Amino acid sequence: MSTLHPPNPTTIPPLSPSDPHPVNSTPPPPLRIAIIGFDNYDHFLAKTLLSQGHTLLAHSLSDHSSSASLLNVSFFTTDLHELCQRHPDIILLSTSIQTTENILKTLPFHLLHPNTLFVDVLPVKVFAKTLLLQYLPQHFNILCTHPMFGPPQQSVDSRGPRFVYDKVRIIGGDGVSRCESFLGVFEREGCEMVEMSCADHDRYAAGSQFLTHTVGRVLEMMNLETTPINTRGYEALLGLVENTRGDSFDLYYELFVYNNNSLEMLEKLGCAFESLRKELFGSLHGVVSKNLFEGETHKETRNGMIRSKDDADFNYGYNTARWLKIGIVGFGNFGQFLAKTMVKQGHTVLAYSRTDYTDAASKLGVVFYSDVDDLFEEDPEVILLCTSILSTEKVLKSLPFQRLKRGTLFVDVLSVKEFPRNAFLRVLPQDFDILCTHPMFGPESGKNGWNGLSFVFDKVRIGMDDRRRTSRCDSFLDIFASEGCSMVEMSCAEHDRYAAGSQFITHTVGRVLEKLSLESTPIDTKGYETLLKLVESTAGDSFDLYYGLFLYNPNAMEQFERFGSALESLKKQLFGRLHCLLHKQLFGNDEESRIMLETTGYAKATYGEKSKDFDKAHAIYPPKQSDITGKVIIYTLVGLCILLCLFISIGFYVIAKPLKASLTSVALRNLKYNDTSSSSWPYFNATLAMKIRIDNPNFGFFEFPTSKGDIMYNGRVVGEIKVSGQRVDSYSAIRLEVRTEVSYRGNHVWLKNDIKRGLIILKIEAKLRGEVHLLALNKGSVNLKCLMHLNLIDEVIQRLWCK
Repeated sequence: MSTLHPPNPTTIPPLSPSDPHPVNSTPPPPLRIAIIGFDNYDHFLAKTLLSQGHTLLAHSLSDHSSSASLLNVSFFTTDLHELCQRHPDIILLSTSIQTTENILKTLPFHLLHPNTLFVDVLPVKVFAKTLLLQYLPQHFNILCTHPMFGPPQQSVDSRGPRFVYDKVRIIGGDGVSRCESFLGVFEREGCEMVEMSCADHDRYAAGSQFLTHTVGRVLEMMNLETTPINTRGYEALLGLVENTRGDSFDLYYELFVYNNNSLEMLEKLGCAFESLRKELFGSLHGVVSKNLFEGETHKETRNGMIRSKDDADFNYGYNTARWLKIGIVGFGNFGQFLAKTMVKQGHTVLAYSRTDYTDAASKLGVVFYSDVDDLFEEDPEVILLCTSILSTEKVLKSLPFQRLKRGTLFVDVLSVKEFPRNAFLRVLPQDFDILCTHPMFGPESGKNGWNGLSFVFDKVRIGMDDRRRTSRCDSFLDIFASEGCSMVEMSCAEHDRYAAGSQFITHTVGRVLEKLSLESTPIDTKGYETLLKLVESTAGDSFDLYYGLFLYNPNAMEQFERFGSALESLKKQLFGRLHCLLHKQLFGNDEESRIMLETTGYAKATYGEKSKDFDKAHAIYPPKQSDITGKVIIYTLVGLCILLCLFISIGFYVIAKPLKASLTSVALRNLKYNDTSSSSWPYFNATLAMKIRIDNPNFGFFEFPTSKGDIMYNGRVVGEIKVSGQRVDSYSAIRLEVRTEVSYRGNHVWLKNDIKRGLIILKIEAKLRGEVHLLALNKGSVNLKCLMHLNLIDEVIQRLWCK
């Protein structure tokens, strides 16, 4: 297994030894520092330590004597005794997580000064702190650190790289002096010094570090590739994949195993994805039901039967200059955003929308119409549809085409392309021109100009035999080209294939992370900051936009399922290796247990058919050929059968079987919550009427006294459940009704977000302790562990799970 070190050089800025504004110009007193575990990262640290006049000693299992000699570092290749006899002031542990404990067990502490300072640089801190307190004598000082930077491979962050530390045990004046001198090394280099407890570090790191690695590895397993229509969000995800690809799986696995908060974060990510999946498929179910049972409310009566204005004399009356008269249908934020530039370029812009935007249109120099018939009577040359994906076809069918001139150019700006293309071809009269476009930017990303931003278009149907019609199409496209857009011509089918990866996946990742209510931490990595920006950008878009991308892009479903499969595959890989680790701890090198592990198929499922570990298991522990005679086999089987019958009898009458408790239903009463837009703190309050079922599978009855449990919301107790004492007869079940009140108030971002989306997740934990009356009295207990989704909008319990 490769050595794990704290930095992720491609996601965290490097340490800059030439910071123009050092915090403290006074050099610390020279220290004698012994580095245990001397590889590339330690070479990088050694250069900075030596440049400040410190003396360095080093030891490693691998021979780095040549590189140490070039750096003027004394390297010890044999054992640690010779190094410790030099009496270093500081022992810098730069080993991997899995080897740190073995190193501490072998250190000759008696050769060191009593006030020696021990420093670690592991990316998990509670684990490191626990080991150091467990193995180090009481008179040694302990400083836990995490330098969040790597070798200089990229430009330095303007605020300086972060250096996180916790003074776990600093004793006496010499201990304080050495600790401050060591921290001064990094402070003088311009680091942002962050002091926090090891527990706080691991809690923050589970989000900022482990979550970032998880998202990067899930996307890597999807084999994402750059496309001709990359969005900035998608490019950020590609950069995240490239960054995490540089780290070994061992690093990621150890972040998972040795940070107590990582498992919770992984499960929350899985739950968030499942919640988004149900939200999408729930909306899809509504659309299918509507189409099946309500039918089409608007019949296609116009196509092929419309007599356009001036049809008799076929007089188009186009404006031969480059200035166009453009009618915008749907004058929301995006329509206003495009109109602003069009007016600036000298085009005449008319607008219609169901909502009254008269004032906004007047400020932009746009003529607003509350009736689409009036707008079409003005003979616009271009009709620009800026409606939502879900309403496009309905709006299109309602337009009075007969009021337009023949050959009018219809343009859409939807994020999916095959759907509007097919709708245009199906609904529009044959002599109307069609241009499908997708500006790959919006009011936020294009607020400082459109230069360099992509504009995708497909000339679906342009009257190529008429120069004026082609000129009009080119004039419209020139609106974006003249602003510096990168003009990309491709078919609608190609666009949707690329967009399913670049756009839909970007929105999916953003919305999954949004459900986690992520917040900035004092130890944000660059990768985590990328995810926070992605959440911020996607949160500004409505769910209808995202749902439209899912529903109307035929490639989106495949990408969504690939994301889910990649997440499950990654979880299986993590838990598979964890299974092997626990098995090794439980059974050690026992040959029989190793073969049992192999035959379960877990090694194959986790590491593949050609796994080195799996092959090694075959090589080291080959199956033995039995030399037992048939007679002995028969006697053994008979003995086993007798023992099995005896154990079954004992278990049936003496040993209690596990009891089971579950919530069969929950009714919601008296729900109250505040409007998150008000100035007061957000809160919710409700009464829950619960029905609990307790099953007793034992030969004897189960009896328990009155018991209590907690109802939790986001780790906080918001209510209490009280279950009256009962008796449950053998092989039977009872049902209890319990009423309780839950409430919570607080000025938290995650509470505001949950109330805003109308979903509160509650967790119930209760333990009923009692006695199972068998031949031998057994102490028994039954755990009630359930999760429920409280739907604030519909005022119902939407989902209910119990273990």
